[in-house]
Amino acid sequence: MYCRNPERRTELVQKYDFVPVFRSRILEGQQKNSCTGDVLSSEYYLFSYKEKGNPENEGTFYCGKVAADHFLELINVAPPKRFDPLKFEPAHAGGTGSGATGAGRPGNARADDPASKQLRNAINLIIFCWDQTPGPPLATALEIVDRYGYNPPRPHEVKRVNSNLKKGNRTLQEILTGVRKKGHDLKEYRFDLINAILEERYPDVTSFFE
Repeated sequence: MYCRNPERRTELVQKYDFVPVFRSRILEGQQKNSCTGDVLSSEYYLFSYKEKGNPENEGTFYCGKVAADHFLELINVAPPKRFDPLKFEPAHAGGTGSGATGAGRPGNARADDPASKQLRNAINLIIFCWDQTPGPPLATALEIVDRYGYNPPRPHEVKRVNSNLKKGNRTLQEILTGVRKKGHDLKEYRFDLINAILEERYPDVTSFFE
């Protein structure tokens, strides 16, 4: 998905349906590539897309704030809330913005179910920590928990996220420990509720959350 200039982005929204899935900032030492061909250096977005009339043709891509703002204007959609798991804003992190932290679709006034909140945090942390672009299954899981997070997560959605973690052969807590060892002061997260859902419904599946 190449979106270097405004004309190209305008052309793309005629062919594809876009959803802004995630917004955050680059960690020092990370390298994530934008659909514009640039290496992202500050605030960035993750979008999912499906071809109109051919939803099986789907994918995801990263882009920086300029391209993201243009996409949001073209599709007339509000941005997702900014996810930031760091305890403190680095003094040199200018340009990343100071928007609201957390995740979820704007306008959803219902309180989060505690287990759904854990699942949302897990998905956001995977996207935040991985350099590579997550595939459609993970983006779809985040879209679902953002839309219906006032309900407990469905067990197969928890399993879907766990399966994505399994591909990397590291637990989420191991991933977070690796980020902390690089000097990034992350908040503490718990996943006991989604672990319980996984264990109850899929007792033979190994959890990669803890």
